[in-house]
Amino acid sequence: MAGRVHRVSRRVADAVLAVLVLYFLVTGVTRLPEVGWAAVGAIAVVVLACLSPALMPVFGPPAARRAVAMTTAVRNLSLALFFASAAGPVVVLTLLAYGLLMYGLSVPVALRLARTAAPVS
Repeated sequence: MAGRVHRVSRRVADAVLAVLVLYFLVTGVTRLPEVGWAAVGAIAVVVLACLSPALMPVFGPPAARRAVAMTTAVRNLSLALFFASAAGPVVVLTLLAYGLLMYGLSVPVALRLARTAAPVS
């Protein structure tokens, strides 16, 4: 029973994430120049650094690398949104740029990881 629920809930979560990424791409990509290309480059480096454990075997077993990479990338956005709630529109726009790049770069990594992950029983 748990395996069946996991498969269904995982597919629903994947679909919701795909819609969220598509929404970020459609609504946010045109706003990246407002942040400034230097900031976009710095954000891309931070996101790639967060995802790097997933791609480097030296950081441990595959399951641990996947967990660290994905939770770090998502956690950074969550923490930033929490602290920026009292900030101005420039900070919020920068966080939206981070979210756009984080999801845009995380999805291909997640798809690659999903192909190499062991099936859940």
